[in-house]
Amino acid sequence: MEDDEEFIDFYALLQIDASCDRSMVEKAHRHLAQLYHPDHTETADVDKFQDETRAYKVLKDAKRRAEYDRL
Repeated sequence: MEDDEEFIDFYALLQIDASCDRSMVEKAHRHLAQLYHPDHTETADVDKFQDETRAYKVLKDAKRRAEYDRL
């Protein structure tokens, strides 16, 4: 994460606890991705979809998640 970048709480974004396992991360991602995906006309939100996807990519990977948790 760059120094000038605003910190985003990925756990809050995915609405999960920091102690959850990878399967819960994936479940939260699937739910929110469906909700915010640009193809879902009623609830589409490109910014939220991109933030959620970024959070998922970090939290699903054990090494990246550990690095994030040290921030």
